[in-house]
Amino acid sequence: MIGTRHEDAVGVLPAPAGDPPEEAAILAKVAAHRPSRLATLPPGFRERVGATHVAGKYHLTETPFLLEGAEKLLELGTRPGKFWFIPDSIANSYPFNSQWGRSRTFVELAKADYFQRLFALPFATFILEAHAPVESRWLQPGLTEARTELGRAARCRVAHAAEVNRVLDAWNGIPTMTRHVLPGVELDLVSSGSFTAMNPAASSLTHRSRR
Repeated sequence: MIGTRHEDAVGVLPAPAGDPPEEAAILAKVAAHRPSRLATLPPGFRERVGATHVAGKYHLTETPFLLEGAEKLLELGTRPGKFWFIPDSIANSYPFNSQWGRSRTFVELAKADYFQRLFALPFATFILEAHAPVESRWLQPGLTEARTELGRAARCRVAHAAEVNRVLDAWNGIPTMTRHVLPGVELDLVSSGSFTAMNPAASSLTHRSRR
């Protein structure tokens, strides 16, 4: 799952023909402040800093939604891409312009046409959010078991990862995984979201004030 990407995907994002002048000006400002256009980037920046595509609320093209978002990530200059990979709810994760058949296992989902086309895109790393039927197995015993089953010759890696997203709690001084747990834990991958920032009612501080 290792690939290369043409450098012309990095740089100034061209405004599509016919864009109003104000939209072209916005795109120019965004392009000018891209990390990928800095004079000096940290070593391996493009290979280590990526983004997630899942459960968007709108689409801009008629391309199957999984692929539309993946192509946009590459345009942004990122080489890792994180995608949801849960058979039971894949249609909710990528609903637009898509006809998902039934997939009962991870293998069946990986063989689906949309994912085969995704895996053919030139990402350096694919990160798949894949939930097991019994979530507790994906604690340390589950990681050890999965790594043993795959072996060293596997083309994918089982990562010890954590996802953090309680941004408003951190702002409000409430103890969080980011500040109080992760510094003392050795992980392969940390994924950060901002769900509570989009839904302030989910903040722990809001719940406490209501009680």
